Order: sequence, then C-alpha cells, then structure tokens
Amino acid sequence: MGLLNQCLFQARFSNIRSIVLKNIKVKEIKYSSTFLGHLNLKHGQQYRLSTGYKKDHKYYNDKNTPEPNPRNQTSNIGNDEYSKYKGYNYRDTGESKYSTFNEDHSHQNWEHGSGPRPKIQIARQIIFGLGFVSVVYLGCGYMYAKRMNKENQGQKLYGGWQSLVWRGQETENMYQDDYFLKGENYKKATRRLAELIPENHHSHAKEHKRALLYIALLPDYVPIEIKQLGVMLADSWYSLPKSKRVAYALVGVNVGVFLLWKIPRLNMFMYRHFTHNPMTRKSYTMVTSTFSHQEIWHLGFNMLALSSFAPAVLSVMSVEEFMAFYLGAGVFSSFVSHLATKLVKSRSILPSLGASGALYAVLVATAYYFPNVKVSLLLLPFGFDIETAVKCIVGFDLGMAIFGKSLFDHYAHLGGALSGYLYCEYGHFNIWKPIVAKFEENN
Repeated sequence: MGLLNQCLFQARFSNIRSIVLKNIKVKEIKYSSTFLGHLNLKHGQQYRLSTGYKKDHKYYNDKNTPEPNPRNQTSNIGNDEYSKYKGYNYRDTGESKYSTFNEDHSHQNWEHGSGPRPKIQIARQIIFGLGFVSVVYLGCGYMYAKRMNKENQGQKLYGGWQSLVWRGQETENMYQDDYFLKGENYKKATRRLAELIPENHHSHAKEHKRALLYIALLPDYVPIEIKQLGVMLADSWYSLPKSKRVAYALVGVNVGVFLLWKIPRLNMFMYRHFTHNPMTRKSYTMVTSTFSHQEIWHLGFNMLALSSFAPAVLSVMSVEEFMAFYLGAGVFSSFVSHLATKLVKSRSILPSLGASGALYAVLVATAYYFPNVKVSLLLLPFGFDIETAVKCIVGFDLGMAIFGKSLFDHYAHLGGALSGYLYCEYGHFNIWKPIVAKFEENN
C-alpha cells in the first residue's frame, strides 16, 4: 500500500511539474532568447533552454532537426535540462532566481550555437540613436543658452552674483526662481543658517550657498549634528573644481548601477534593461548599458579613466556640451558594436555593457586638445605623450577586430574613439555652436 501511494504521488507530482513547466514555457523562451537560445557554457556542454532561434514566432532547432513538438519540449526540459538550474524556483515565473546559475556560468562566456544565425535588426537602433542624440544635444544646448542668459542678466542687474555672494551682499531676489527659497522661506533659511555656520563662512558659488540654505530648511526633528555634517559635506563638495564635480557625479551614477547588480533579486531586471543584446528589439539599452558594470575590476578601471581624463575635457567644454558629447558617444559606440554583430558573421552574439566606448571618446578628446600631455600606463615605469598612447590603444583594438580576436568589445572601443575624433574635428563648430546660437537668438 505504501509503494502504491508513493507511485501515485510521483505520478501526480510529474503531472503538476509538467503543467507548471508548460505554463512557464513561453516565459522561459523569452528569457533564453535574451541569452541566445543555444548557450556554450564554460563546461563545454550545450544547454538548450529554448528549442532554438526565433523565426516568424516559431522556434527551431538545428537545420537537420524537424520542428519540435511542444509537449516533448516540456517533458525534456522538465526531466533533463532544468535539473541543471540549481536553486531555480519554478513557481516564480516572473522573477526567477538565476543567482546560483549565474555564478557557475557567467554570461560573458556564452556564444551562439551551431543553429542558424539569427537575424539582427538595426532599423530601430538607427531611429532611436538619431532621435536620442538629437534630443540630448538640443536639450543641453537649450540649458546652456538659458544659463548663460541668466548669468548675463545677473551681471547687468547686480554686477555679477559672484561678487555679491563672496562679499555677503546677496539678496533674496537672486533666488526668486527657486520655489523653496521665495519670500518668507528665504528669510527663515538665512536665520537658521546663521545658527549653523559662523558669520565669516566662505561660500564658493551660488550653488554652494543654495545647498546650505536647503540644509538650513530641514525640519526641526533632524538633529543639528546631521545638519552640521551636511554643511561639512557641502563645503568639501563645492570646494572642488566644477570639472571634477561633474566627473565624480558620473562616477557616482556608475557605482550606483554597479551596486544594483549585487542585489540578487534584481539580476534578471539588470540583464534585461542594463545590457545591450543585439538579439532583442530594445534600443534604450544602448544608453543604460553605458552606465552598467557587473565586475568590480571593470568598474574600477573605467572610473579611474573617467575621473582622470574628463576634467581635462571639461576645461574646454561646458558641462552641458560635455554631457551631450558623453551620452552621444556612448550611444554611438553601442550602435557600432550592434552593427558589427550583424555584419561580421564570425562575431559571437553576446550582451554588452560598460562605459568603455564613451571613455574612448573622452580619451581621444583629451589627446585632441592636449596632445603633449604625458600619461603613464599601469605596470610601466615610463610615460608616453597622450597622442602616442591613444594611437597605440586604438591600433590594438583595430588589430584585434581585424583578426577576429576578442578580449573586450573592440568594436565599441573603436566606435567611441571615432565618435570622439569626429566631434572634436567637426561637431563642436558644426553641431554645438549653431544649436547654442539659435537658442541665444531666441532668448
């Protein structure tokens, strides 16, 4: 009787598992198509998470294999392949747990299998890229023109706001554009600020004084020690040159995205929205992947380069122009990588992420504006002028791309370098200047 009950239980469990797997089959095919259908893992064993590549809403195996029976797919997956997913939760079809699987099989090792190469579309990416870059340059140009117009008006009315702030002669009229510092709020903020800082406290800029006034307006239940700590942090932050503040702000965004990768529950979300996969129809990931790093060494090297070279470029460009330049280079480098995956048949179809493409543009811009600056590479006791160093680095990426060798996403690097050179040579005078002039004329 016990044996009979056990057999009935196993049969019943098998049916339940078959039903569950059948229900999540479409979801899993969606996930697996994101990671290429056929995956070559580091153990050399080929796992088929879906039945193959997507074509006309059907999934096919290799060329010599007939179209599979969905019922057989479910039973095969349930009995065989899904047992490899250690820690996989069958009940959670929306946010499945990939943490254990991801530790054993990094997505950076996955390549397309022996099936027919999938068709990679570029029309969406072209339209999105042109639209995004246009909006970014127009928006940044508008903000730059508005800021310059406002500063010019301030100089005409007050003789320059810098002298007013530094001499302690600012008036509440300087903050009339700020909703939180109008009228009585300004008087209340200045009265509370006098209790936090000494009378001879030095404000580095209008933004610095505005930050201090915001701190002073914090509710009464916030301890005064917290407010004093905020004043100290604001003093330290605004004592830095503006170029370094912009660079460190970008570093902070990249570090924040990196920390999101370390939350296991967000892994699937990050794979979907913060890596650019040529197999998917997503285009916005060309932007989000530019701020995404999954490994600490990748983040460290890129942020070291960003904090080293961005301030030099920011000494030539305004903040608004640099942000348009940086975002445009990131999108262009992602598109070049996407296009190379479509055109170069020997290239593996892999998700990509990282700020390297945009950083190549910043590096090339630094070499363009400061060709005689000396730089030193890691582990080398001597330095190079930056122009020679950039030529060597770009030449290395070009050689690796020509010979089909892949250590990194060399096409993205080349796209970023090309974007940086073209903008410095032509873009500043033919794109940025006319946009700013148009907005200044309207103002």
